[in-house]
Amino acid sequence: MNIQEYQEKIAFLKKVFETAEMNIKKEFALSNNTICINDIITDNSGSIKVEKIGFYISFSTNLSECTYNGVILNAKGVPDKKNKKRTVYQSHIKKHNENDYTLSYT
Repeated sequence: MNIQEYQEKIAFLKKVFETAEMNIKKEFALSNNTICINDIITDNSGSIKVEKIGFYISFSTNLSECTYNGVILNAKGVPDKKNKKRTVYQSHIKKHNENDYTLSYT
């Protein structure tokens, strides 16, 4: 084995490790998730209706948690005319209404 082969094998192992580590972090975040698509969640900035669930890794704790992207709801529980969207972090959730269909979009 020469130096180039050594470096290629090390680079390959690092890539395999990083992929496996990312899969474990994603699994951790999703296994601790209690929110579903169409749920209404509230944080300090207001409420959203969840349309997409993702995850991110905190720089301070190096732990992963879910992120929720969805349409912003006004005080009456309906989206505004612009249908603006935003993201809420799992650790910032203050209130969770599971499939709250009493908030109508009509």
